[in-house]
Amino acid sequence: MSNLRWLPPILLTILGAATASFLVPRELAQVAEQFIGFPESDVFSNNLRPFILAALCLMPALAALYYSSCNTFDRYLSREF
Repeated sequence: MSNLRWLPPILLTILGAATASFLVPRELAQVAEQFIGFPESDVFSNNLRPFILAALCLMPALAALYYSSCNTFDRYLSREF
């Protein structure tokens, strides 16, 4: 039973990585197109958009990893709040 505890984080990591690998190249193309249409755009903040998108895709995996590594009382508290 203890080995099944790590199954949700592994599955969510795989799903998040697959989603990020699909969305991040599109976002990079959108950022490049943004600079063509709006040359006065902030370059640094627009270049961060793909990294933020990748982090958002992997956030459920981090939450599942935290949840599976907690003890019973911590899991109870996370469900209550």
